[in-house]
Amino acid sequence: MSARNIRDKKSNYDNVKVKLQEVMILKLRYKLWIEKDGKKVFIDVLQPKEEVLIFGAGHIAICVSKLAKTVGFKVTIIDDRKEFANQDRFPEADEIIAEETEKALTHLKVTPSTYIIILTRGHLKDEEVLGSVIRSGAAYIGMIG
Repeated sequence: MSARNIRDKKSNYDNVKVKLQEVMILKLRYKLWIEKDGKKVFIDVLQPKEEVLIFGAGHIAICVSKLAKTVGFKVTIIDDRKEFANQDRFPEADEIIAEETEKALTHLKVTPSTYIIILTRGHLKDEEVLGSVIRSGAAYIGMIG
């Protein structure tokens, strides 16, 4: 992530709004000092850590999970099979959910910082997962097959 430090004594609140919108879109760390009418305001925008939700816990998911963790993502594995969705297979995962997709999605929060990867076994549940997340507002949705 980038960091921007700006001191702009002539900033007005309209400019601040535009700058903050840019920060949110570009997912930057941003610090801003504003001085107006003798008052100083400090704004420090912190972005949430980007998260990847991996639906499926097969052999491809193992590689994707390791890569995602290496590059800084919070990693969540979702699969209905406890013998696959477990800490032994995914020691790097921040969270492992061994339950049906629909149930898992009821307590997962998908945000613009969420990346979704669909890798269900034999592609059996790919369409179900895709249908559930297609309008979620995720930053990225990808699948193989």
